[in-house]
Amino acid sequence: MAHVEIKNINKAFETGKSILSAVSFTINDGEFVSLLGASGCGKTTILRIIAGLETADSGSVLIDGQDVGAASPKDRDIAMVFQNYALYPHLNVRENISMGLTLRKIARPEISRRVQETAALLGIEEYLDRRPSALSGGQRQRVALARALVRRPKVFLLDEPLSNLDALLRDKTRSELKLLFERVKGTVIYVTHDQVEAMTMSSRIIVLNKGRIEQIGAPQEIYSKPRTAFVASFLGTPSMNLFDVSKAIQCGLLSQTAFGSKSALMAGIRPEEILVSQRRQDGFVEVEILVAEPTGALTILTLKTGVDLRAVVKGSFNNARQKIWISLPDQHLHFFPN
Repeated sequence: MAHVEIKNINKAFETGKSILSAVSFTINDGEFVSLLGASGCGKTTILRIIAGLETADSGSVLIDGQDVGAASPKDRDIAMVFQNYALYPHLNVRENISMGLTLRKIARPEISRRVQETAALLGIEEYLDRRPSALSGGQRQRVALARALVRRPKVFLLDEPLSNLDALLRDKTRSELKLLFERVKGTVIYVTHDQVEAMTMSSRIIVLNKGRIEQIGAPQEIYSKPRTAFVASFLGTPSMNLFDVSKAIQCGLLSQTAFGSKSALMAGIRPEEILVSQRRQDGFVEVEILVAEPTGALTILTLKTGVDLRAVVKGSFNNARQKIWISLPDQHLHFFPN
């Protein structure tokens, strides 16, 4: 395990376009931290800079208090799992897992013991003599993880390791990964664009947007108290409703009392926080259902109002054009600068 500190990292393309701007954060021993953001936000670049595969234009990377900026990747005591697994096709699983240990001239009996132990941990003992081409995507992903785990590094770096798996296998593997790293107590930096992965697996999330950090916090904190409109809209399915304050006041969805003296120009509310009634009630506004999307226990409603709104309700509703009444509770409203 290790303590990782990123201090004021800046990185730009040769064209001068910024990739990372003043990125700073700290990861404690044994933490599982996700870098979350859309494609192109700089999260993989941060991972590669920590690994030593890329160099920052300025700033520093410290592992256990030691600046590793001048250290080669092999001397940083990290292990990286790539999106495409990067397995050697001409080697069998046993040889793929043990390659790093062999290059470090670890004694053969110790290599054999570690490989067997790690394979058992990941449930791939029966595949040790197969080549990667004879494995499924989920099995190859486990081999790539085993190759990282067997080295017992200070830091694990995972770059979207589940993105090549189908939805069902991704859900299953996600929970397995969480249990695995709780067991090995590793320090993990996990890159993903998938909010569900970040929310369910992480002790903390770092939300990135266009090379800058938007917010750092525990999953529930970021979901419940987003600091920016970007964070509010990026987390949640469906995402948070964001709308112009003045328009919401005009159509009766938002009262001047709720808005108060806030200087924000944009308001937000989670779809599941909107109160929905099929009967007229005081304080509720009549709206029309444009689209009803049943998902089983819940239904997602797209509503015709003065602003764009979606609501999530229990049970089923009739198709479009049904009249309902809604209310936006003051305590669940968020306000942001435009």
